[in-house]
Amino acid sequence: MPRIQRPVRPILVDYICDKCGKGSYRHSGTDNMKVLWSNPPKFPHECTECGDRKYFIEKYPTIRYAYEGEVLDLENYEQQPM
Repeated sequence: MPRIQRPVRPILVDYICDKCGKGSYRHSGTDNMKVLWSNPPKFPHECTECGDRKYFIEKYPTIRYAYEGEVLDLENYEQQPM
């Protein structure tokens, strides 16, 4: 199959804190929060404002790519296997 090229644009995806609604979750590899080696692995995150902690299968913030004019459906996005 021949290869093709298409213009894409990067989109920064951030995760706003569920608890305080002000801060954003950031990947944190602190001693008391380690990566959960489940399938898929889950990465520890901590809110920049209130310190709330959660695990996600992606490290936030993350970058996704879209074709020119395409709008990403972030609520129903499924991470593609590597």
